[in-house]
Amino acid sequence: MSEQNLHIFSDIEALQADFPGFVIWGETIHGRCTYIAQSVDGGTDPWVITSGNLNRLRARLEEPRPPDA
Repeated sequence: MSEQNLHIFSDIEALQADFPGFVIWGETIHGRCTYIAQSVDGGTDPWVITSGNLNRLRARLEEPRPPDA
């Protein structure tokens, strides 16, 4: 595994530790890296968040969530 891949993996692990209510992973789609965070319980809105940048993904995960109805 390259040093860059290890760094990305480490960043994803840190993000996962900060947001245990989501499963977070990266995929290469059409040659571009996309990061996905999917709610574990399915009741969270939004249920899935995607971004091409881990910092933007973190910002979206940190946004306040509306209370459950």
